[in-house]
Amino acid sequence: MSSSIGSIYSVPWDELRQLRGSRRKQLAQLIAKEYIHREEIDDLFADSWDDQPRTLKAASLQILSGERLRRNRGSLYGYAVEALCWSVGSTITLPINFPNHELVDRYLSRRRAPVKLAQLLFSGFPIKIPIPEDFPMAGMWNREHLLLMAAFLKRVGAVPGEMGGALDEIRRWIEEATRFENDVLVGFYY
Repeated sequence: MSSSIGSIYSVPWDELRQLRGSRRKQLAQLIAKEYIHREEIDDLFADSWDDQPRTLKAASLQILSGERLRRNRGSLYGYAVEALCWSVGSTITLPINFPNHELVDRYLSRRRAPVKLAQLLFSGFPIKIPIPEDFPMAGMWNREHLLLMAAFLKRVGAVPGEMGGALDEIRRWIEEATRFENDVLVGFYY
């Protein structure tokens, strides 16, 4: 299986940064009932007989209750952060043919873009958790990044071909996040 951009979310920054220790248990219930990837993630961690938590709901509850998080469960907590972004934000669906992020970043670098996709995918989780042992990885474009990138993309204008499609997609992400006064983009890579 190859690694790629997994998901992008437009998320209210104030709400997201206040989730840890918020005791909003209803979000964990929502994740347990409706998050589409829950069973798949739970299966990944089900065989860990001596390590808790073992489920996405349990990991989400630990984050929401402000409990001390186990260092060896970083990957599960990473997926829990993604599920929390899903529960409080809006999911941005990527097109199947979105190019490799490195290819897009090379293009952006040549044109001196103010931020790159690497920032959105690898700058760290927006909620403090133990570093995942493997996947997922995450990053964020804050409000300043969004506005800088929107101005850059306006200057670039229309671009033909595959890269033009990628830039149009990034424009769509920025439009979604800037519809709201306080949203940021959070990206996950796996």
